Amino acid sequence: MNGTQVWTNQANGNTVDTAWSTQTLDISALADGHPSVQIQFDLQSDPGLELGGWQVDDVAVLRYVAAPPCCGATNYCVTTPNSAGPGATIGWSGTTSIAANDFVLSAAGCPANKLGLFIYGPNQSNLTLGNGIRCVGNPFFRLHAVHTTGAGTVSYPIDYNNLPVGQPITAGSIENFQFWFRDPAAGGGNSDLTNGLNAQFCP
Repeated sequence: MNGTQVWTNQANGNTVDTAWSTQTLDISALADGHPSVQIQFDLQSDPGLELGGWQVDDVAVLRYVAAPPCCGATNYCVTTPNSAGPGATIGWSGTTSIAANDFVLSAAGCPANKLGLFIYGPNQSNLTLGNGIRCVGNPFFRLHAVHTTGAGTVSYPIDYNNLPVGQPITAGSIENFQFWFRDPAAGGGNSDLTNGLNAQFCP
């Protein structure tokens, strides 16, 4: 490979193959970082024996690319007091692996039995919305509405095959999430939000 010998058959004795066999060679140490790669096959014989020689077929050169790591999710932005307490917070469980498809959003500290929805988008912001702060920037997308429990909690499993048109979540996506909920008992804007969650997705 590029003039460097990477494999040879045994020096002594005879190699007799009765069937095709697969041979795999790692040439990354010689090929990585080079603008071009030349692969050469040579057969050198001597007058000792008359055999069939080598047959080479189905040659493939493969390049492996490391998948982006599953970095998980981290909180950002702020929460604000609501009628149930000092503020609602967003969390998550499962993984950010697209193949696993087990990413679940959650929120706690919300008013009990209230309608709300998770929003998400690629950008972050710090804008007033209702009685809270919208941490997800424009454009943002709404997931299906849900109700908080009597304990003021909520969870929502993300289905990558059932997302709003215009903002798919795929390997390499970085998205920001937040829970937006009704809070008429607090007056004012009659709604509030959790803090934000920034998630990086991987295969």
